[in-house]
Amino acid sequence: MTTSPRTGRFSAQRRFDYNRLVGVFDSYLRSGEVVLTPRTRGGGERHPGSRELIRLATRWEEDLAVRELAPATREAYGRVARGYLVYLEDQGIRCLDEAGPGTVTGFFASLLERWAASSLFWVVSNFRPFLKFTGRLDLLEAVNLLGMRRSHLILPVVLTRSCDGLATRARRRGRSAAGTPRSPCWR
Repeated sequence: MTTSPRTGRFSAQRRFDYNRLVGVFDSYLRSGEVVLTPRTRGGGERHPGSRELIRLATRWEEDLAVRELAPATREAYGRVARGYLVYLEDQGIRCLDEAGPGTVTGFFASLLERWAASSLFWVVSNFRPFLKFTGRLDLLEAVNLLGMRRSHLILPVVLTRSCDGLATRARRRGRSAAGTPRSPCWR
C-alpha cells in the first residue's frame, strides 16, 4: 500500500496517507467519533519538564544551530537527547548531574521496546555528540560499553564476490586486470 502502482517504488506520500487513514479508523474505534483535525508531522514526542533539563535541551539545540548542521541531523540528534532527558525524568532525575552510567544502559534497554536491536547503532551515533556536549565522559563510556557496532556481515561478502566476478569477466573478454580502470576492489 505504500508503493506506487505506476512505478512500483516506495512512495512517502502514500505512506503518510495510509498512516492518516489508519489514525482516523483507530480514533473512531477508541472514541466512537471520527476525528478529522489536521495533524502536524513529527514533534509528537515528549519534552523534558524540569527547569534544568529544559535548559540543557535548549543549549544543545542552540549549539546544533550554531554548528550549522543539516536540519534532519539537528532533528535526529535532538530527538535522541530529548528522549534521554525524558527517560531521566521518568526515573525521578531532574538534573543531569544526578544521572549515572546506569541511566544510559536503562535508556537503551527501554528503546528495545520500540526499536530493533540492529537499529540501535544509529541511536548510539546520534547520542554520542550530546554526551560529548555535556562533558559527561562517564556517560559516554557507558555508551561505549554497550558495544553497539554497525553490522558489516553481508557487505564484504557481496563485494568480494562482485569483485571476483568482475575480474573473471574482464579476463574472459581478453582484458588483463592491469588494462582495466583501477577500482577499489581490484587486488
